[in-house]
Amino acid sequence: MSVNNIFVTGHQNPDTDSLVSAHVFAWMLGHGEDAIAATALRLGDPNPQSAWLFETAGEPLPVFREDCRPTIRETCAKALTIAPDAPLSAALRLLREKRAPVIVVQDDKGEIQGIISDRMPRVNYLLSANIEDMLGALLQWHHLVESLPLNSLNGVPVNVEPTGMRFVSGEQPGPNDILVTGPHPVDPAQLLAQKPAAIIVVGPERCPELEEQTETPVFSYHGSAFAFCASLGGCIPCRNAMETDFATIDCDEVLMVQKHAIADADYGLLAVDAAGDLVGVVTTQELADTHRARVALVDHFEKAQSIKGLDEAVVTAIVDHHRIGDIETSEPVDIDCRIWGSTASILFARCREMGITVPASKARLLLGALISDTLLLQSPTTREQDRRIARDLASLAGVDLQEFGLEVLRRNDRLVSAKASELVKADCKAFTHDKRQFLAAQIETVDLNALTGDRARELEMSLRESLNGHDFAVLMITDVLKQTSRLSVLAPSDEWPRKLSPEANSEPWLADGFVSRKKQLIPYILQRLDQ
Repeated sequence: MSVNNIFVTGHQNPDTDSLVSAHVFAWMLGHGEDAIAATALRLGDPNPQSAWLFETAGEPLPVFREDCRPTIRETCAKALTIAPDAPLSAALRLLREKRAPVIVVQDDKGEIQGIISDRMPRVNYLLSANIEDMLGALLQWHHLVESLPLNSLNGVPVNVEPTGMRFVSGEQPGPNDILVTGPHPVDPAQLLAQKPAAIIVVGPERCPELEEQTETPVFSYHGSAFAFCASLGGCIPCRNAMETDFATIDCDEVLMVQKHAIADADYGLLAVDAAGDLVGVVTTQELADTHRARVALVDHFEKAQSIKGLDEAVVTAIVDHHRIGDIETSEPVDIDCRIWGSTASILFARCREMGITVPASKARLLLGALISDTLLLQSPTTREQDRRIARDLASLAGVDLQEFGLEVLRRNDRLVSAKASELVKADCKAFTHDKRQFLAAQIETVDLNALTGDRARELEMSLRESLNGHDFAVLMITDVLKQTSRLSVLAPSDEWPRKLSPEANSEPWLADGFVSRKKQLIPYILQRLDQ
């Protein structure tokens, strides 16, 4: 998922209108001359109604995401990797070419062994240390052959013991010494007679006297003696030069949340997934290069209901049918708020205004969302525009409006079967008014008579446990066919139940014709709070 596109999201605890609106608006943004990439998000699990609707429409649900801010996975740099046996010089060359801060030493199974940086004290020590101290310990003969490289001039294999191996030049070599000489030694025969473990001829010219003999291994290095000596430290394998005390970070963490940890890391952090596999490297460069996320909001105008990280994002558009809440923007945005029965109705109208043809699958989604939010056009929030749009969408989707509508409503009825905590949280929204914070949860059913006293108390207890610092919560259980609701106020004390109840007591009450949280419940609560 690219962080350069626009995220389109509905509210937390998403209902059908929220999920459908996010999906369709993201699709709409990809049309026309000003088409832009957009990704629909959901801030929670779909309810059974939503899941069924998307499945029958053959459309994918929005992507689950709780925070709009870029994650480390989305922003980290691709990791440079090298094998443990590769020479240090190869790692340093790769770092210079790619201008990378660190290279990851990774074995053939993909497991992280360590890291190498040209700023590491250990690396710089090895490059400048007396190389004779490393011979036989960190540096073996085959490392020289593979790294310099050395070219065999006569094919004679080298038999040298690692312990005690050394380079000699002007002194008499022993049987375990590597003799380094120029292309024109004073007495080639004498060198051969001393039988060193190997002879390295340094320089661009050939030395036929040494090449032709077949007992002593002879190799050539096509470079100066100075270059030869300077290159020896780079022959040390990465496994002996790497730093094994490295730090990792979960790649799914939000980048800016971990900015201090990233800034404190000397060589950056290795981003890994849940399985510990390498994803990339994150440094302060990613912190500097990351732009704020762009977000379009649908079906809500309350900050408490929105996606995490919204304060650090750029809001580009809001399409809603609720009251204007407390969401602030840093610049002018496209806002389309209409007092219709659903956000789905607004989006369909926008499609017509933009000349976008709505396919049958998306018409089915929009119709299901419209029916869900207007309770099959019976809610007081329903406008004549909703009724006209519902008929048009039913025609485009190829369904009978009444038959399809009843099935949509039945799919959301979990009054008896669902776990109480899940049912209460499924459509629970947070609101703020005059420094008062409260929750309003709505549960829809096609038969309120199925609600027993024990089940009602179970639901109320679950909502009470969800207060988390809110002043009170209201539970609204709505019979969508009989157009009536059972209302109960939950709070730490009887103050709020008495204040909000029409009978000034703490008992639940029935309200005929009371079916809309947006149009009826919230205005009723705000009026009571202002008294």
